[in-house]
Amino acid sequence: MFVTNDNTLLASQKGTNDFVLNIESNIQGQLQGTIQFDYLHQHFECSVTMSASDIKIKSLFPFRGLVTAAPFIPSYDITQSGYVTFEDSISKKGNQQLVWLILDIIHLYNLSRLKLTSIKEVYDEVFLVAQKNDPSLSYGKINPHQTINEKYTELLKKKLKRKHKHDYTTAIGLLASVQNLILQ
Repeated sequence: MFVTNDNTLLASQKGTNDFVLNIESNIQGQLQGTIQFDYLHQHFECSVTMSASDIKIKSLFPFRGLVTAAPFIPSYDITQSGYVTFEDSISKKGNQQLVWLILDIIHLYNLSRLKLTSIKEVYDEVFLVAQKNDPSLSYGKINPHQTINEKYTELLKKKLKRKHKHDYTTAIGLLASVQNLILQ
């Protein structure tokens, strides 16, 4: 598995046997960089943005457009359990969340290679439901950030979990990733 015991970021690069995290900038407590890992002899590279309250990962290679994000931590809870500490090091919780996000990317990669038709079928079901409620929606272009579309993002997450037995970290990232795959 990807779990490591080291929970600090002392240099600009943090490497484990499982992934390498390169921090390229740190602006006001927001770390930006890349994360690299290998899976089944395939090299992956993703951009990563981390702060005390959230983590976002976007795939760059081999598929551009896979997106995943950690659950947002409210400001009252950051001091006890944020993703990045006040010393701008990655907390144990942040490191563990990176592992879960990498697994999301790997699972989406596998689905896109092996079961793209299945992803499209599930998306089509969700899109039909969404379009009944809002006929102005365009195929592959449901805005996951609009409050009105939250129920469709959750429906997609629920249906894919039921069909493919993987619980994605966030429904918003899942919808954005699926739409990016469909439109490629």
